[in-house]
Amino acid sequence: VLQSCATGSKQARLAIPAWVVTPPSDNSEVIFGIGSGYSYNEATQAALKEISGKLVTEISSQSKSEMSVHDTLVSRSANEQISTRTLETQISSYKVLKSEQVANEIFVQVSMSRQDFIKSTSSRLKEIDDRIKITMQQLARKSKLQQVVDVQMLLPSVEKARTLVLLLQAA
Repeated sequence: VLQSCATGSKQARLAIPAWVVTPPSDNSEVIFGIGSGYSYNEATQAALKEISGKLVTEISSQSKSEMSVHDTLVSRSANEQISTRTLETQISSYKVLKSEQVANEIFVQVSMSRQDFIKSTSSRLKEIDDRIKITMQQLARKSKLQQVVDVQMLLPSVEKARTLVLLLQAA
């Protein structure tokens, strides 16, 4: 959001709304997100992505160190790559609190009720859990090969359930 501040003109920097520069703090009831984009929808999605990032962000890193010796010359190098990934989060119950256009850019402030998020996420988790239970109960009546196939087909649901549990813990 503030990247445009650093690259924009002095006038554009002064025109950025105060609620973007100093966003409200999250609390036990609400999480806030600020987003910007060249359309209202793009700015809203960016604000929702900010909320998702506040809930759960996975961080991974890879390090690589090399050393080579050629005659009396020793060469060393190191490389580290750090990446972050925001878990895919379905936020269906949110409110757009403010929006404002500055030049070609639109800024949006959204809020999400923690209680509503917990309720909808818990409901989605229960649906997945119910499907897994039904599949597991039906396994005894199937051949071993079909059991393996059915369990393999459950893996995406189990992974989705794991993600939902992480989101519930963070909310």
